[in-house]
Amino acid sequence: VYGTPLRAGQYQVDVTVIADLTIVSGLPTTFSVFLEILPSNVPTSNTGFSMIGANGCFPLTVEFTNNNPGLLAYAWDFGNGNQSTTENPSPQVYSTPGDYVVTYSAWNALDTIHVYTLTDVAIQSMSGYGEGFPSYEDADSYYIILENGSLFSQSSIITNVDPPVSWTTSLLLDPVNTYTLEIWESDATEPLLGADDFMGAASMNINGCIGCAAGTAIVNYIIDHVIIYPAPSVISVDTVHVSGYPTTPSVIWDSVSHT
Repeated sequence: VYGTPLRAGQYQVDVTVIADLTIVSGLPTTFSVFLEILPSNVPTSNTGFSMIGANGCFPLTVEFTNNNPGLLAYAWDFGNGNQSTTENPSPQVYSTPGDYVVTYSAWNALDTIHVYTLTDVAIQSMSGYGEGFPSYEDADSYYIILENGSLFSQSSIITNVDPPVSWTTSLLLDPVNTYTLEIWESDATEPLLGADDFMGAASMNINGCIGCAAGTAIVNYIIDHVIIYPAPSVISVDTVHVSGYPTTPSVIWDSVSHT
């Protein structure tokens, strides 16, 4: 027995099987099966959305209702390859049997945070240090960063190494402010040469720079930009169950008399 249910309800199905055994013929066996048929338009609901017609045979059309109207943004993924950003999406058609996961997100705030982090500073080349006197040591390089004209950060001194030299750092920068990168050569190990040598300065670009001139120095600096998006205020997940139609059963009797 097979078919497509036409009416919702709760049913008790009585099944009688007649068996032919070696010692007895036509022995009946009866048992009952409880069967519940749900209407195809039974709504299912969660904190994010409601669905009507989420269980049935293919092709299945499901209607969606937003349970959080009036928020600022929405994102729907219906699990069938379709997505939407509307508040109230159109009905979706599911043409193949299977389980389809529906994901819903809603936002009541859209404040996006931009984080800028200086991660690397390198001096690729530098010339003109030593006050014009012969130097018996290699360069002693360091840099200074000014924020709005005031000291913001100063690196360590890399001693006795001619460029290229580099530093790793983790400095948070505010794109509203202005930053200046100054390149210096220390004379601390060469007291006869006087004060440290100022090699030059460059206004920093919030997107970083490769091969920028800072006086007689060529510098690279890398600024990492990360966008932090707001978290959804509501996230809900539910499942659409799409069934296939039963096939005609193949019944083979074990007795010629029942053929």
